[in-house]
Amino acid sequence: MIDDTNYADCLACEEAFDTKKNKMKNFSFISYEKLRKTWMYQALGLLSKQKLKHFHYLK
Repeated sequence: MIDDTNYADCLACEEAFDTKKNKMKNFSFISYEKLRKTWMYQALGLLSKQKLKHFHYLK
């Protein structure tokens, strides 16, 4: 059953390991726009692998 409370939670880390510089990187600010576009890119990538009728997208 689908209810009226459709929303998505987001969990983001404050620090991540940078493999190129071999050190920890601090994320004191995460751009909402970049986070949204990354999420959309990943979701479209997963959907494009499915056998769905009438699914056309620009990636």
